[in-house]
Amino acid sequence: QSLELPTAVGQLALLLVTSGRPLEACSCGPQHPQTAFCYSDVVIRGRIVGEVKLNRNNSTAEEPSWTRYQIKVNKIYKGFDLITDLEFLYTPMHDSLCGYNHPSNNKSEEFLFSGHIVDGKVMISVCGFNSPWSKLTPNQRRGLAHIYKNGCNCVIVPCSAPPCSVSSPKECLWTDALMSRSWVGHQAQYLACVHKGNDECKWESMKSSAATTIFKTSRI
Repeated sequence: QSLELPTAVGQLALLLVTSGRPLEACSCGPQHPQTAFCYSDVVIRGRIVGEVKLNRNNSTAEEPSWTRYQIKVNKIYKGFDLITDLEFLYTPMHDSLCGYNHPSNNKSEEFLFSGHIVDGKVMISVCGFNSPWSKLTPNQRRGLAHIYKNGCNCVIVPCSAPPCSVSSPKECLWTDALMSRSWVGHQAQYLACVHKGNDECKWESMKSSAATTIFKTSRI
């Protein structure tokens, strides 16, 4: 599963591709699933059932610059007010523009996608939180359903090399890369950064009754 956050370069690529201006490389940084949820305009679960290459004018007659994926949406976790009858996801065709290349030909396989609204279209990229649904832990699924959305006032700070510290009580230190040499570690798979009162955020297991109670009763 992808746990990457677009840097300024990656985000700019999604916009520049519409004008045809070249960009040399895509750059992504680490992102916890909770952060991915909070930063995205749209988070959905669905099946990719079609793929078409398009140019900037949504035509197949010229050299393509977009990939348009046809999707059957099974669940919307975020973006109810932004999308209606969603049928397509768009991504730059080229890797240098952070383009997403769907890894499965199985039209019955469910995937999670996170994206942004650009000119009325749902844009996805390789930097987003895109994963086969079967690869997500039960804790992550619970987070998507009702926990992550209420933790968006908390800030998860990646730590890849010591020393690391937080600068605010609302910050949680993400140390998966130190402990397991991978960003897809225990904190990413099983924990959420939750409000604990007095404007303080702490790591909490998403399968604990305490975390569930906190998020069901909290408001941003």
